[in-house]
Amino acid sequence: MLPSDRILGKADAPITIIEYASLTCPHCAHFNTQVLPTLKEKWIDTGKAKLVLRDFPLDEPALRAAMVARCAPPDKFYPLIDTFFAQQEQWVTSRDYRAALEKLAKLGGLSDKEFKTCISDKKLEDQVAQSR
Repeated sequence: MLPSDRILGKADAPITIIEYASLTCPHCAHFNTQVLPTLKEKWIDTGKAKLVLRDFPLDEPALRAAMVARCAPPDKFYPLIDTFFAQQEQWVTSRDYRAALEKLAKLGGLSDKEFKTCISDKKLEDQVAQSR
């Protein structure tokens, strides 16, 4: 486990599932919206496993979305990830993906100022990019 890992489930679960995902990847969105709910119900919610999502941004929008998720309060991280994947087609294909991300960031508890600070944080950008 890495210090930056955010855990879904019980930290002491005997099995660790590590998912590498890009928030703009349609296959990753399919996994998150179609497969993960069953996996969560059978394994994570029962304490048999925990999930760690590690960022693997494939492009600029994915990098910025991953940064926004990292800036959200810890209890909003996975719900925000779920929102990014569930609404991926809308925000990824919008004319201004940053404006679309900003709207979604508000659901994660970020103010306009926090959003702007977050997506311009070079240290966080490097950290997310290096997680690949």
